[in-house]
Amino acid sequence: MNGKTRLGIVEKDGNNFSFTRNKEVTNAFLYPYYFYQLKPENLDREVPSIDIETFFRERGYQKDRQGIEVFLHEIGISCYDYWEIAKATNATDIPDHFRI
Repeated sequence: MNGKTRLGIVEKDGNNFSFTRNKEVTNAFLYPYYFYQLKPENLDREVPSIDIETFFRERGYQKDRQGIEVFLHEIGISCYDYWEIAKATNATDIPDHFRI
């Protein structure tokens, strides 16, 4: 999601991510940079799993962040896992409007 606009669906199968884009959204600037690099001509490309993973890893709390254990406890996660953190926090980040 970007604000109230549903951009598509992210799925994870084992270690691989996939993204199915909402074909009604044709503005490349609404998507995360990692997905289409703000280029409308890239909207038809399949987003590589590593690009989706990088997007979520950079949005989450880092493993070595001070107080991470307290944070994990507060959101109900027993050990560090960037994907579980992303799901628990909707992968929100203050500087933008993306969320899952």
